[in-house]
Formats: sequence, C-alpha cells, structure tokens
Amino acid sequence: MAYTTRNIGKRNGLISWLLVTAVLTGCSSAPKQQAGGAPEWIDQLPQRAGYVYGVGSADNTGSESAAAENAKERARADLIRQMQVMVSGDFSSQTQLQMTDGQNTSFIEEVNDKVRSRIPEVELPGLGWSDSWVNPVTKTHYALAELNRHSAEARLAEQLAAIDLELEGKTLPVTETQEGQLVSRLDQVRAAMPILLRFAQRDKLVRQLMFVAESGFSRFAPDESLVDLRHELNRLVSSLQIQLSPVNAAARKLDASLAEEMTKLGLRLNTSDAAEADLRLTYSLTVSSQEVRRTHYVFARSAVQIRDSENRIMGSFDREAKGVSGMEDRAQHLAVKQLGTILSREVIDALFVADY
Repeated sequence: MAYTTRNIGKRNGLISWLLVTAVLTGCSSAPKQQAGGAPEWIDQLPQRAGYVYGVGSADNTGSESAAAENAKERARADLIRQMQVMVSGDFSSQTQLQMTDGQNTSFIEEVNDKVRSRIPEVELPGLGWSDSWVNPVTKTHYALAELNRHSAEARLAEQLAAIDLELEGKTLPVTETQEGQLVSRLDQVRAAMPILLRFAQRDKLVRQLMFVAESGFSRFAPDESLVDLRHELNRLVSSLQIQLSPVNAAARKLDASLAEEMTKLGLRLNTSDAAEADLRLTYSLTVSSQEVRRTHYVFARSAVQIRDSENRIMGSFDREAKGVSGMEDRAQHLAVKQLGTILSREVIDALFVADY
C-alpha cells in the first residue's frame, strides 16, 4: 500500500488552505468591553466568523485563583455546548460511518471501543481564554473562552495526515514465520494491536475534526487502502475461535443458550475441533431464583477461566448476571443473555493481557 504523491499533495493542499483561512479569519474584530462597566460578552456572546465562544462564572468563596480557574473551566464547558448546538445532524451519521462499515458485529465494535479507550482524548488545539472580568461588588469571576475553528481544524488535519501516512505502510501480521512455522490467530491479533491503536487515534482525531469543522466531513474519510486494511483487521479479529467448556450440570444445561447469545454478539464458537480453538472458556454455573410479588428474579453466577491454545490461563474471574420478568423462563433467558455479554467482554479484556 504505497503512499502516492497524489495523496500527499491532496493532504498538503488541504492543510495549506486551512492555515490560510485561519490567518484571514483572525483579522476579524475581537470581543468588545463596555466603558466603565461589565464587558458585553457577559450578557451576549461575541459574533465572529470562524470563532466559537463560551462564558463561565464562579463565585469567590475564599480563593481568587480557584474562582478564576473555575470560571475558565465553566467557560470551556459552555463553549463546547455552543459547538454541540451548531453541529449539524450529519455529525452522528458521518462519525458512525468512520467507525463501522455497516457489517461489523457487536464483538468487533467492542474490540474497537476497547482499543479506543486506551487512547487519551484529543484536546481541542487553540482553545483559550480571550478575556476575563471580576465584578467589583460581588467579586464574581467571569471568563470568556475562545476557539478559532479554522486554526483548530488545520492543526488536527495535520495530525490526521501524519497518522494516515503511517498507516499507509502497514500490512497484516504474517501468518507464518521465516522457518515456515504457522503463527496462531491469537498471536496474529496481538501483533496487529499497534495498527488497531493507530486506527483508534485516527477515530478520535476524526471525531474532533467533525466537531470543529463547519462542513465537508468527507475530507476526513480514509483512503480506500486504509478502509481495506481496517476491514482485513476486523476479519482477523472476528476469525478467533472460542470453545465453551462447561464443568457442572447447570453449566451444561444452559450451554446451548449461552452459546446462542455469544454467537449473536459475533463470537465464533468452536463446537467440534478443540484443537482449532484459539481460546477456551472453562466455566461453572450456579443459577438461583426468587419470586417477589409475582416477579421472578433469576441470578446466574459463573466462575470462568480463559485459556489459550497452549492451555495457559489468560484470565480468571467470577461474574453474576441477573434477569427479571413476570415469567421465570423469561427471567432465566435474560440472565443468560446478560451473562453472554459479560463473557464476550471478558474475552476482549483477555486479548489485552499484554501492554501495547
């Protein structure tokens, strides 16, 4: 997946245009202050093309510096709210298109969410405080937050271009070593984690870009080669095979129901050849029920061990799920369904046993 001169020129052109726009926009008028009184922005936010503002206030309860900082944080929060109002209805749909291809299973989305949770939130570059004021009578502190949307977009777009350039050179992990030895699917998934992390960083940058950009979300879409790479990664993760191994009568009784729920979430269960399984879930199950005023409460408690194909323990835990319904069978079904969701998340956590 070579990174072409055309693609580099495309991104450099976008960044240059954004920087020039930011400089031109910065020539507009700044917030005004009334002579001898409170600034106008306290009652009405400034109107300035390409800029967003937010105002915050905090009472002085004993510390001038604390009141000033609280006012700034509230101004920042108010600015964010102003942007949320301005963001069009295309925001959520466009963001969703960046995250999924419309075919990903819940399991794949859980994996991507897990990876994204490891990436710090992207700060809005250029967000600052353009003015402040203290009421001489009440000692209330006021702060005015300001964001140049074009400047912020240019800086975030530059970071996005750098990540895309790095991802263009990535390929899926090898399936066999130089000596011809096959690499397990689990080891392939672990080797792919750095690539998944880069995509997670890209996701968060795109979310912030869609937040600050006024239009043209399609500019931030990945190239076709990156779309293909991500689909290949998703297919690799979803190829992991899991075997359920119940160890007591209650677990065996509900094995089929639990397997059905985990399959609905997108996990591939191996029911025939244990040697092909990448992960094995050995679990016991204790089910208890209670009826209170014609309402049935069913509790499914499970002790689980997750082992890899070499029988090494990757995780061990106890979890409980609850189902509530007017019918006992329905309550049991809901408890088992919740337990399936819990186990799928634990499988995902097991994939992150190593630090990346």
